[in-house]
Amino acid sequence: MKKHVLPVVLVSLFIFARPVAAQNVIVRDTNGLTSLQNSCYQVGCTVQYGLDGKVGQTFLVTPTPNFSSSRVSRTPNRM
Repeated sequence: MKKHVLPVVLVSLFIFARPVAAQNVIVRDTNGLTSLQNSCYQVGCTVQYGLDGKVGQTFLVTPTPNFSSSRVSRTPNRM
């Protein structure tokens, strides 16, 4: 159930954020890099690199330049 929270947060950040030339976001995903990359694929972002060494839970993420809100799947938040 918590897996759906991260994509919703990322979508909110990218839809409601002001346009900036290079906007970076620090994201923590306790499921690791693969989980975050899958979420980024859904919401239109790119994982740049890890920020916490071997722990592998905190990453620098940037929005994809050609992000389209039509690519976002609307998944209900079930908490």
